[in-house]
Amino acid sequence: MHKELLIQIFLIVVGVFTLLGASLKWNFFLKNRKARLIVHLFGQSGARIFYALIGSILVIMAVLDILNIIDLQLLFEHKII
Repeated sequence: MHKELLIQIFLIVVGVFTLLGASLKWNFFLKNRKARLIVHLFGQSGARIFYALIGSILVIMAVLDILNIIDLQLLFEHKII
């Protein structure tokens, strides 16, 4: 598999997982130790909206890369001069 395809698949999987976790109110997702700060700052409803936005952005980035509108591979390249 190409590196670019792996990045696209990864972004879609993570984005869909995040969207599902936010929309289905998964307890393990919103009560996770790493999510507590977001839930504390925004409340549970605000955290669900925040994570839905993050998931949507990830999926949109992958779709735009698939359509060759943006190039995500440039974000992941590390060039040492």
